[in-house]
Amino acid sequence: MGTGFSVAEVICSDKPIGYTGIEVPDVVLIVSQDGYEKVKQRIHEQTLLLADESIEMPEHPRMVIGEFRKVAGRKGAALCALSYWLKQTGLLPTEALIRAAAMHKHAENLLSAIHSADKIAQSKIPFDLER
Repeated sequence: MGTGFSVAEVICSDKPIGYTGIEVPDVVLIVSQDGYEKVKQRIHEQTLLLADESIEMPEHPRMVIGEFRKVAGRKGAALCALSYWLKQTGLLPTEALIRAAAMHKHAENLLSAIHSADKIAQSKIPFDLER
């Protein structure tokens, strides 16, 4: 989106997906205060939060704070957070994200945001891949 914030829901499953609504998200990436305000009612105790350090929000038992906006800028922060999460969990290969971004007309900016995740101090992500 060119202005404001956006919310995207992604379901990854090796089983058929019969319902596309996400009532209790496993993971939420938050890179703007407006975005947090939009999704805060959907965050549950078991939800993993990856949040930019600039977000004002209460403590959460499963929260990782990162400098996503600082290292990737306002426009690249979400892609940086996604890349960081993928690298830490191994849920999907980061190479797939890189290949997809490389085909885009703004590939240079997208790839820069993806690779900026390497600048984030690594911390253990409390995410159970079997859930």
